[in-house]
Amino acid sequence: MRCGKGIVFSLDAFVSFAIILLSLQSLLFLYARPPSYLDRFVSLKMLSADVLHTFASLNASEMGVVGFYEDKPLLYYIVDYATADPDVVKTYFDPVIPKQFGYRLEYKKNGGEWDLVYDTAKDKSEKRPQSVNFMNVSSIVSFFVKTQDEKGKESCYNYNTCDGKGTVCDFPVSFYKPPVQDIYEVKLVIYR
Repeated sequence: MRCGKGIVFSLDAFVSFAIILLSLQSLLFLYARPPSYLDRFVSLKMLSADVLHTFASLNASEMGVVGFYEDKPLLYYIVDYATADPDVVKTYFDPVIPKQFGYRLEYKKNGGEWDLVYDTAKDKSEKRPQSVNFMNVSSIVSFFVKTQDEKGKESCYNYNTCDGKGTVCDFPVSFYKPPVQDIYEVKLVIYR
């Protein structure tokens, strides 16, 4: 009889352990799955990154822009020109961002503060969402723009010599002036 009790207790412990494992597995199956909106979140993140990288890598001349901006990135043209005409942002961004999402474009020049270029929430003519209700994603792209090109002499290596035979009397003097460059960071926030 005594052997029978030990087997029952062992069997009881095994069954309870199996029930605990089964309940843990079902909890993990139900709650460890990614939420249903995760694929939309990833899609929006990829969309914002793709839009910024595309506009940063395109030359403005490829999109028909002439004049000062034609040899610069299209994103620089959009950000710089939008201060005078905010519709330039809508011209380029509205066709690529679906209508059910709002967006905000900001930039930072040479490490300064973020400046707002355009926000669909502030444009009352837009039929897009006016605030963040469900989710928002953002992407940032950095690029530099040569704003002033200094030309030096043809050769950037000119040496002062004492006797004309190549003996250097002084440090080499370079008449080369490096170009002035601005570094831009542009952030696109897409929200719903």
